[in-house]
Amino acid sequence: MNNERDTHFANAAKLLFAKLDQEIGPHLTDTFYPEDARIWNDTVERMRSLIAQFAYDLVEHASECINDKQLEEGMRLTSEYMLEVIPDLTEWPKSADSLDSE
Repeated sequence: MNNERDTHFANAAKLLFAKLDQEIGPHLTDTFYPEDARIWNDTVERMRSLIAQFAYDLVEHASECINDKQLEEGMRLTSEYMLEVIPDLTEWPKSADSLDSE
C-alpha cells in the first residue's frame, strides 16, 4: 500500500537500515556458535543504541520543522498539518550527538 505513512519518511528508513547493516552486517553469519553469544549481545546493544539515537534525531528534526513553521504561520498547527511540514530526513543531522558523528 502506497500512502503517506509508508512513503513520507522512506529515506529516513533507508538511512537507518543502511546504518544497521553497516554495524551488524559484518557480524552476521550463516551459523551461530555459542561462543559468539557475547559478540551477538554486544551487537544487539549497539542496535538498540542506534535505534534510540535515530528516534531522538528524527523527533528533534521534526520538532525544529514544526516550531519553524508555527512561528512562520503565527499560530499553532494541527497534527495533520504538522506532519505535512516535516520534510523527509535525507541525511543524518549534523549535531555532535547524532549517529553521523560516530
